Amino acid sequence: MVVPACHKSAFNRTAPILTNEDIALFVSDNQLREKVLVALNKMLSFYGIMLASDRQQGKMTLSATFSQQKLNWVTLENHNFLRLIRILTSLNKLGFPMHTKAIFDILEIIYLDNTTAIGTVIWNFWKQAAA
Repeated sequence: MVVPACHKSAFNRTAPILTNEDIALFVSDNQLREKVLVALNKMLSFYGIMLASDRQQGKMTLSATFSQQKLNWVTLENHNFLRLIRILTSLNKLGFPMHTKAIFDILEIIYLDNTTAIGTVIWNFWKQAAA
């Protein structure tokens, strides 16, 4: 699993769930934090979102290939919308508030340009996950 889950998965019964001890370790261990950022960068590239060269700062932009890549996931009822909820929730729990906010800010731009495909229900879940 690229992004650890904080809740039981409805789709993968064997997926591990983060415990409070796991979360404390992720917050305090710089090697684990770097691994989270490497995984995050990989996931974001699928969405056409780029993490700035200084990954620790959490700054992000849309990639030059975003308009092509969005065709893979900005579609009605796409399962990647739920994956983004998990990413936002996990980053918040693991102590990456700047990254959570940066992803949410990018998602807001994407949502405003694609409200029909994304819908208000998913938008509200993204807001809740990023809060």
